[in-house]
Amino acid sequence: MKRSIPLNRPQVFPSDWKDTFAGLPTPVLTEENLTRSYWMDDEFYSKYNLNVNTKALVYAVMNAFNVTSPIPEIVHKGSGSFNSVFCITFPASTADGSRFRVAARIPKKIARAPGRIESIVAMTSIAHYIKGIPAPEVYAWYPESDNPVGAPYMLMEWVDGIEPWEQWHRYTKAEKTWFMEQLVDYHVKFAEPLLFTGMGSVYFAKTDIGRDLPLDEISSYRLGPLSRGPTCTVHRGIFTWPQTTPTSLRQFWVELWQHEIDYITSTHGTDGSTTIATEDHPSQSIQEDITLGEFLKVADAVRVLIDQCELPSPEEHADLYAPSVVTTDYAFRNIKINPETRQITSFIDWDDVYVMPFLLGSRYPEDICFYEGSGERWHKTGAFSFLPIDEEGDIPEEEEVVDVKVEEVDQEVEATTNADESISDVEHDIPPPSKTPSEATGDSVSETESEDEPFEPFEPADQPLSMEPDTEDYDFPRRVRDTRLRREYEELLTGRDARFGFEGFWKMREDPLKIQHLVTHGWTEWLSKAEWIQDRAKEMHIWQAFNVK
Repeated sequence: MKRSIPLNRPQVFPSDWKDTFAGLPTPVLTEENLTRSYWMDDEFYSKYNLNVNTKALVYAVMNAFNVTSPIPEIVHKGSGSFNSVFCITFPASTADGSRFRVAARIPKKIARAPGRIESIVAMTSIAHYIKGIPAPEVYAWYPESDNPVGAPYMLMEWVDGIEPWEQWHRYTKAEKTWFMEQLVDYHVKFAEPLLFTGMGSVYFAKTDIGRDLPLDEISSYRLGPLSRGPTCTVHRGIFTWPQTTPTSLRQFWVELWQHEIDYITSTHGTDGSTTIATEDHPSQSIQEDITLGEFLKVADAVRVLIDQCELPSPEEHADLYAPSVVTTDYAFRNIKINPETRQITSFIDWDDVYVMPFLLGSRYPEDICFYEGSGERWHKTGAFSFLPIDEEGDIPEEEEVVDVKVEEVDQEVEATTNADESISDVEHDIPPPSKTPSEATGDSVSETESEDEPFEPFEPADQPLSMEPDTEDYDFPRRVRDTRLRREYEELLTGRDARFGFEGFWKMREDPLKIQHLVTHGWTEWLSKAEWIQDRAKEMHIWQAFNVK
């Protein structure tokens, strides 16, 4: 089926849309019918429901393809911290002999920031139509809750398949290399320069709203102010951001830093003894009461990091600052593959993707960044999950080859290849139940809610730092293996894009990545890493004083 409405503007319902359902023998199931489990009391359900009119959602799909009958079926497929997913399926008769399915992705109430939906749709479309990156096609969208559906939404291509983590630990070393070569090929496409000037998020070009723009032309898009993804905004208490598109990376950091200061002081005043966060703050990383004065000291240290960070000269190394597609949630859970061929079929999470300088597009896949058991050494680097400690050493030969015998039958993989059970092309917000706690990150949640145990929605945050030594033999070998995989990943990237081979590149980009994380995640993240931030600022002051002399 083919989209029949313009994508560069929000979907508009006709006033008589309800007539489509007049005399319908079987009513469309409500959100409560589809999503409410037996253990949800009224208070819980009222707090966490989406407030979605499922009849309107079904109509939105029909309208996007100019279909008037029959009425497609809607089912709820999964829910996490930030999004809920419904699958709308058309009967075979309306789709050339095969069923046609659409994923309806609804942001939860805590993730409904102004401008976010349009920026996600526009960035996904650039990937899909311009950059040659397999990304889901978007059919329709609406950015706010003031529509018949009752919530912001995106209607997207349904993508079958599994996520690579389901097979990764059954791959041989050669198979892991082969899969990483696929990742690197797409990583290089992400890094290719975009014809924009500045940093921020992508939106559709402002034009006659009745005209469908050619989505395969970069002129159909524009660069606008940064629209931070939900992992950045969930604990900050605000959805706003600077309304600029700076061309200087350091200036970009300063603007975000100042925005956090202005928010805190406008909310709490200027009395340094005022408590601005308590130990029961939603951010799990805040473990004690924090005063304004204490916060401002940490903020000053963040500013030192910004001012003293060594960056390559933009004049001499302009290629390292070329505007690129940069993702901050680069993980296997956000990718779909064909379980038989192991070919990548789609990158499915575009919530936390921005236009940023090339040097910031240098994160490794999260799944080769194991850090459990690193303890004190990792803590001293700031404990950023995307920058684990390198681990060298000998490990048993059998540990080097595979984690689990490849011959073992993966029942879970077989189950998920069934088309009726496949999940849509939207990211998992919770680590799937089969992952070990050590493999889960603070930014993720499970794809589906358990029917056996109460689902307790949580908001991702860095967990309190642990400096415990290795608790099991598994930790050390995996850290060694992942270190080797990261070196291999670097070599593969360098072989495809010489910029990754810039002398000292992989070390040089560490501080910029850390600062980028701090200023985009905001003040609660500063407090969670306050000790490291202040220690690092002192080191920079000493280094600067030494070099001045």
